Amino acid sequence: MTNVMCDREALLRTVSTFPLINNHCHNLLTSDASLTCPLEICFSEAHADALKDASQTSAFKRGGLMDVQSHVGLVDVARRIVRIENIAENILYDLATSVACTDQKVLNFAAFEEPLKKQLETCAKSESVVGFKSIAAYRSGLNINCVQSAETAAIALGNFISDFESLPDKKGSVRLAGYLASVYSNVYVDIGLVFPNISASGQQASLRELLEICPSNKLLFSTDGHYHPESFYVAAIQGREALSFIGIRRKW
Repeated sequence: MTNVMCDREALLRTVSTFPLINNHCHNLLTSDASLTCPLEICFSEAHADALKDASQTSAFKRGGLMDVQSHVGLVDVARRIVRIENIAENILYDLATSVACTDQKVLNFAAFEEPLKKQLETCAKSESVVGFKSIAAYRSGLNINCVQSAETAAIALGNFISDFESLPDKKGSVRLAGYLASVYSNVYVDIGLVFPNISASGQQASLRELLEICPSNKLLFSTDGHYHPESFYVAAIQGREALSFIGIRRKW
């Protein structure tokens, strides 16, 4: 019994103190802008009137997070994930505003393709950039024909996944993401956004499903923090809590 208690205490101490790498997050608002942005946005992806309901969710009502301590000595280790669509949009805007619509340059795909390649190559060589991001829903809407099984996805995406460093989206496809990470050497799973957007039991269930098949060294933590610093803090605390809960109760 003593050994079990020592192992439990060692696990909790490790989970609560081990440094975290925040693999995905966004910019904070300025002091003035933050005053007009509701705090509820840290716990929901809703907007406008729908955001009012966020305060009635289990994720928002979780307690025990009132004693916020200041942290000193933090090192600036933030790096950039480049959103490809933003670069493409800026190039198209420049073309549309600098060249007459009847000009052949607008109709020539190379006028768009060449600067896009150049900017992506520049980003790839930059020490401040660690990856690229492209979201299917931003290009085609939410009517996406999803695959029905992990095996089907592995076959259909085989060549593509083998050529690129991939961070599969985990929302709604936890087991699928874990499976892909287990069969492809360059695929990793980001568990962010479930902290703090869903309940404690939901966070534990998502993490448990991933650990059933995903190698632990392929699992990445992130806060997907944005706008308010509270979103970073709460996500980090809840991530550690979920891992502690799973670690103590799991039969390895």
